[in-house]
Amino acid sequence: TRTMMMAAWLAAVAWLWCLPTGAGGALQAPREMPQELEEEFTLGGLIPLEHFYVDDTLRGRGTHYTYSRSQIDSVLTGITRSLAGIKEAFSAAERGSPFPHLPRDLWPLAAMWKYRDRLQGARVIVFGSMEPWAECAALQLNASSVTTVEYNELTYDHPSISTIRVHALESMVRSGHQWDVALSFSSFDHDGLGRYGDPVDPDGDIKAMSWMRTCITVGGTALVTVPIGPDLVVWNLHRRYGSVRLPRLLAEWEVEEKE
Repeated sequence: TRTMMMAAWLAAVAWLWCLPTGAGGALQAPREMPQELEEEFTLGGLIPLEHFYVDDTLRGRGTHYTYSRSQIDSVLTGITRSLAGIKEAFSAAERGSPFPHLPRDLWPLAAMWKYRDRLQGARVIVFGSMEPWAECAALQLNASSVTTVEYNELTYDHPSISTIRVHALESMVRSGHQWDVALSFSSFDHDGLGRYGDPVDPDGDIKAMSWMRTCITVGGTALVTVPIGPDLVVWNLHRRYGSVRLPRLLAEWEVEEKE
């Protein structure tokens, strides 16, 4: 089986609806939801729809996030300090408490610390990244290598970090390549909404979760965060997962722990 742990809030591997591309070849973020897809996005009106438009494609030109080796070394240093604090928090937690009280922005890093034995020597894949903090955390917790998949262009200058686009991931998986641990932090809730240049797809998030499952080995682990609360689609910002959509998102997974 493939297991997953979730913190309380889950970027991007889906493809379907065609959109116009800009000069850089990236899909432009759509301002309006295609009317013919509203029924599917809201599951026949079960999920409320709100609007908050964001264009993270630079009007279709695409983005390119670059971190030099010295910048990544600085991130590694910061992660080391944060992990030391998290270690102390776990040590000070009440006996039997599964998770210490920590600021919400540290929950993903705390989950990585808690399951650090899964990361030891692991091949790790990260879904969605604009800065390499998760990659650096995995390396600091002794992962053997990290591969990051993104719709947009990335340059992370470190010998143990490789970056690929979605189409390259498809090719690698079809040739039999797999990873031991998958990380997706505040990413899949955006999938299928077009904000980052991904194709519009009412089931983009569910397809991304399914695709991630094929990327990890049998017995592998995924650490995932998504927004949790009453079900909601905010076009084209993100989704929030409640009693309607969360079970659909997790249908193919054995959930080991939720926080």
